[in-house]
Order: sequence, then structure tokens, then C-alpha cells
Amino acid sequence: MKRLNLGISIGLCVLLLGSIGCATTSQHSQAIESQDNTTYWTLEDFLRRANGVQLNGSGNDIQVIIRGHKSISNPFSQPLFIVDGQKAGRNYYRVSSMFARGEINSVKVLPPGASAQYGMQGHYGVIEIESKYSTNQNS
Repeated sequence: MKRLNLGISIGLCVLLLGSIGCATTSQHSQAIESQDNTTYWTLEDFLRRANGVQLNGSGNDIQVIIRGHKSISNPFSQPLFIVDGQKAGRNYYRVSSMFARGEINSVKVLPPGASAQYGMQGHYGVIEIESKYSTNQNS
């Protein structure tokens, strides 16, 4: 009987450790850096390559959804866009029209759990965009 209890407790520990590991990995941000082949990329191209980001709709009616428990419960809420360190709002079309092809250096996607530094404004996630003309570059 003691062997069975020991086996169950070990199995439960493995299960708990596995679920904790999954919870912590979903909170990390993902950065997509510009490379040689990104010369003609748009904001949409960067976001389509990010894990956990969905673009729904077309034209000036595109909805951006970042995977996370807060954004799944309300799929019509948009992430906050930060362009070169300045808040640019939640309108994807307006933000994407700020850039011509190839003007984006990097895009960093912060899911709802990892965007606490922005307070309630980051409730549905944050997309940080750094242009090639930014003064914040680490060069």
C-alpha cells in the first residue's frame, strides 16, 4: 500500500511541476528582430511571425489578439501599441499606416501576463515597435 501512495505523490509532483513550467513560459515576451530578409516587411509581416498573435479581418478593420487569459475572454479588446517608446493607442490600422515597408527594426510582443509595467493599459497585451529611425536603439 505504501508503494502506491509514493507513486501517486511522485506523479502528482511531476504534474504540478509541469503545470508551473507551462504557466511561467507563457508569460515571456517575444521579440522579432529585423534581418536582411525583412527589408520589405510591414507590421503585419512581423506580427504574423510572432507566436500567439492572431490577426483577424482585413483592410482597416484588423483585430489583433494576443494569446492570454485576459485577451481570450474578450477577443474584441486590442493590445496597446508602443512606438519608439511612446504610446500610440490601440488602433492597428492607424499604427501600421505610420510605417512604410522596411521601416520597422523590431517588434516585441508582451502577452497580458507580462505587460504589468504598463498597468491597466497593458491589460490585453502590449506590442512594442522600434523603428529604424528610433533614437532608443542599442548601437
